[in-house]
Amino acid sequence: MQLTCLSTVAENYLEAKEYEIALPFLRKSFNVEGLKTGSELDDYIAFLSNDFAQAFIGLNMPDSAEFYLRKALFHSTSPESMDLRLRAYQQFHLLFDKTGQKDSVLKYFQLATMLRDSMFGIEKTKAVQALRFGEELRQSEREEELRKAEEQRRHSIEYGLIVGTLGVTLLVSLNTIGDKLVFWFTKVGNNLN
Repeated sequence: MQLTCLSTVAENYLEAKEYEIALPFLRKSFNVEGLKTGSELDDYIAFLSNDFAQAFIGLNMPDSAEFYLRKALFHSTSPESMDLRLRAYQQFHLLFDKTGQKDSVLKYFQLATMLRDSMFGIEKTKAVQALRFGEELRQSEREEELRKAEEQRRHSIEYGLIVGTLGVTLLVSLNTIGDKLVFWFTKVGNNLN
């Protein structure tokens, strides 16, 4: 937590172009003890290295800036840290533009552009996949609704057939009982005469 606060204070000074004031806060926040190893540590080091490079570019110290930018690139190799890599490329572009190294300016401009396009392509792909997944989900929901409606219709027809069959059976039974009653009353009436 304290490291995050220190780096945030440093970033505020970097934004205000107070590079000399930002450096002590960056140095204090570079204490990486207690951080997990692996990707989290690499991302933190890459992030701070980019901040150091920004300060050294602002202080017109190109060698120190280049050292920290190379460090940032070294620690930003995971796919999740492409934004840190992009920032390093953009700062390399700025650094070499300030020092007049036109070939390197072009190289890092191209790298930054390619990475930004790649990130945009990945975002687009994720968005398309999310849309496709949403559409597939809606389609499966529609199919489920149709299946349920068809099942409900089938049940209604079955219930109708059952009720109709019972009705016909009841009518036939009543008709048979009625015939037997007529026969019985006729027989009883004949016996009385």
